[in-house]
Amino acid sequence: MSTVRKTVSDARSSADAESPEAVAPVTRPHIAERQEARRRQILDTAGQLFYTKGYAGMTMSDLCSALGVTKPAVYYYFTDKYEIFDILCREAAQVCLSAIRETANPVLPVRERLQACLLEMARRCIACHHAALTYRDRQYLRSETVEWLHTMSRAYYRDLYALLDEGKRTGVFDFGDARVAAHAMGGVMGFMYTWHDPSRIDPDVLAHELSSAMMKIVLPAAPGPIATAAAS
Repeated sequence: MSTVRKTVSDARSSADAESPEAVAPVTRPHIAERQEARRRQILDTAGQLFYTKGYAGMTMSDLCSALGVTKPAVYYYFTDKYEIFDILCREAAQVCLSAIRETANPVLPVRERLQACLLEMARRCIACHHAALTYRDRQYLRSETVEWLHTMSRAYYRDLYALLDEGKRTGVFDFGDARVAAHAMGGVMGFMYTWHDPSRIDPDVLAHELSSAMMKIVLPAAPGPIATAAAS
């Protein structure tokens, strides 16, 4: 028996010696991918619960129940409920507030450029539903996260102001104060969570409607029937 054991052991050692890196590169990435998938599942499930219950109403027990796991399985990845909430708020800001910077095509005329940016912004906010947490439960965020969000927001509005100013200079847009116009656009998306029912309307149809509503804030008003008749 000892001879057999020794032979098997020697065979394994020999195989390992021949290809010492054969197992590690395959196994380690596989484990890392599985852990990242599990971490993502926890974040996505928590995002749904925060959205429906609010930060104060959602508990770690709720999260574990929804995932079908025990608390240690969640605490292995995250320190506490706040860490999950903080990550979700930062992720949402990075996705949504970078829309203009990542979408604006300088080759396009300013009207089409702004339209494309607002449509992409709407699509991202609709898809990233936990972006609502930043607006609704901001009071639970720590000061350093709030300041980071302000920095992201200021960068977004700088990008938007630049488009609005260009359009107004060239006579394409017609509005009074750029700050008022920009924040009116932001309000269209910021308060979407108070009325949006995902089951009621197709996401892309909604994105087009929202972007059109935001464009109307800065486009010249269409002439009324009386003005049209007088001109003719």
